[in-house]
Amino acid sequence: MVKLFRNFTLLSATLLLLSIGAKAQLAATATVNQNVSCNGGDDGEIQVDITTGSPNFTVELYYFISGFGNIPVGSVNVGGVPPQSVIFNKSTNVSWGFGLIAADGTTTEYRVRITSGDPFPFNNLLISPIAITEPTVLDFTGTTTLPDCDNLGSGTITIQANGGTAPYTIKYISGPTSFSDGNIAVDGGTVDFTSIAAGTYEVQIVDANSCTLNKNDIVVEAGPEAGTATPQTTCSDISNFDLFTGLSGNDSGGSWADDDATGALAGNIFNASAVGAGTYHFTYTVSVAGCVDDMETLTVNVTTAPNSGVAVAQSTCTDINNFDLYTALDGSQDAGG
Repeated sequence: MVKLFRNFTLLSATLLLLSIGAKAQLAATATVNQNVSCNGGDDGEIQVDITTGSPNFTVELYYFISGFGNIPVGSVNVGGVPPQSVIFNKSTNVSWGFGLIAADGTTTEYRVRITSGDPFPFNNLLISPIAITEPTVLDFTGTTTLPDCDNLGSGTITIQANGGTAPYTIKYISGPTSFSDGNIAVDGGTVDFTSIAAGTYEVQIVDANSCTLNKNDIVVEAGPEAGTATPQTTCSDISNFDLFTGLSGNDSGGSWADDDATGALAGNIFNASAVGAGTYHFTYTVSVAGCVDDMETLTVNVTTAPNSGVAVAQSTCTDINNFDLYTALDGSQDAGG
């Protein structure tokens, strides 16, 4: 009896294997049609192709996190004999609220489980890992400027493109001087825009995947401007003559030099009472990093202060009709007063 049962079991197993062999064994592949285009995006796409197996099929996609497990992304029931294809993307067969993503600037693992109409245990197939990647963050790190030293449009903007997917196009958005698109071939490469006027600029970087990033705080500094000097005249009794009185159109923050070494200059204040009558020169200098200093020299003429003399008390009578007021001065006064 035992021998008969054993023979029956072997016969049943043989018939099962023959039955399975008569069918095509479950086989499928998973292909990444598209990685995520822009950092933080969700436009990845995976295609599953069932090549052999018995219908019906259930195709399940999972997002795998080490230490946490499989997170369901989408599930599709497929009827009909192979070949059959299933697409998973942002708008197709995804049920977790967004498209296929990747970890920040790295590779993310997805898994596919396919269940077929074949007998157990030949009705289950796991495809893993399926890697979806995304580029690193698009950035302008390394962008620099040179000032408009002559204040006639001689500045330079140097844009450096980082992250995303090379090559890149740099587009003018706003600013005093417009310029044509520039191109950067490689990650970390640069492009120069020259003949740029002073001011604040906004540019946009567009990478090979049409990812964009704007930068609106690019400042090209103006060159130094010491202004225009107009000769000045002051009196020898003035102790606080402001040299800026003789300048126009100048930048603030410059410094004055006492060209004649009078010793009578403190900042921008000239003490004319400390020097004699004469002509004196003072140079105003403005500096901007990356430019030659701009200088302007102011001439100040110091004249002797007018002297009205010293009054001396006088007496006269009521019947005097020609009293000379000069007699009431001590004689030290200037003539012509």
